[in-house]
Amino acid sequence: MKPKYFDREAHPLERLLDQLAITRGDLQALAGRKAVIEALAVPDAPLSPKLTEWLESVGINLEKFNAQLERYWSRVKRRNGGESEIL
Repeated sequence: MKPKYFDREAHPLERLLDQLAITRGDLQALAGRKAVIEALAVPDAPLSPKLTEWLESVGINLEKFNAQLERYWSRVKRRNGGESEIL
């Protein structure tokens, strides 16, 4: 099911990519395509080890990043009327 509202620009990973001026394709080459897709599109998906390693290497506090992800997905779910499945 397609979400009614899917604010991709508000996703914490998308914001980070914009700040670092790299593309999703660049990140997919570093961390793996599946890892990036899951991080961007699957609520509550665990971050892959390679993606976690990359985030730490660019100075991201994982605890804060995970909290931002939780807030992002809760907003998306709330806007979608509480639907548990986003995609």
